[in-house]
Amino acid sequence: VAALELLLRRCPASEALAHQRNLGLLCACEQGKLQCARLLLTAGANAGARIPEQMDMPILVLACQNGQLECATLLLKYDADLDAAGVSGTPLVVACQQGHVELARMLLAEGAVVDSSRADGVSGLIAACATGHLECVQLCSAYEALRILPRIAEGESDGYWDAVDTAEHHGHPHIATWLQRTAGWSPLHHLEQMDGMRAEALLRSGACVHVPANDGDCDQGA
Repeated sequence: VAALELLLRRCPASEALAHQRNLGLLCACEQGKLQCARLLLTAGANAGARIPEQMDMPILVLACQNGQLECATLLLKYDADLDAAGVSGTPLVVACQQGHVELARMLLAEGAVVDSSRADGVSGLIAACATGHLECVQLCSAYEALRILPRIAEGESDGYWDAVDTAEHHGHPHIATWLQRTAGWSPLHHLEQMDGMRAEALLRSGACVHVPANDGDCDQGA
């Protein structure tokens, strides 16, 4: 950190060095080097930059892919786009695909679009079904994620992604069973997956804690 701080002091904040600062920020965020990331951002690195050497992926997506919660939170404080997509999808999609549930929870709490998707239409929920991350499936369900989404191939509609079918196809019958059992649940049935602010917002919007689900349960948590 001290060496980086000295280097940044000696290097002028010129446009010619902007890409190098962004590359340094990427490396820091991928490795969870929070202090280095903060120094680079203070020195003018762009939290919302896309990196040509990484298929033009946003730094936030790459940080989320590696599960770096603190660095992702820092990037958002410096105005990184919460729903910026790369070839792997949005930050939420890659977090769910990798099973980084606390990171996904933070993104959703910050306002990430729960049904944001990759170019092929795969959302965070569908990605979690494919990779077997039940907690991420439950978390997305708490934010009312759609369980059937259009499948896109070469920019054209090509059928649908079905969460239950995806889980079964990829060998995760426990996820398929949970999805089938909770098909009629309202958001408040997923209280265990929510923070207090989300639950309070639902209640203020008129959600009822006594609405029965298909299996006879009431909105008391998943």
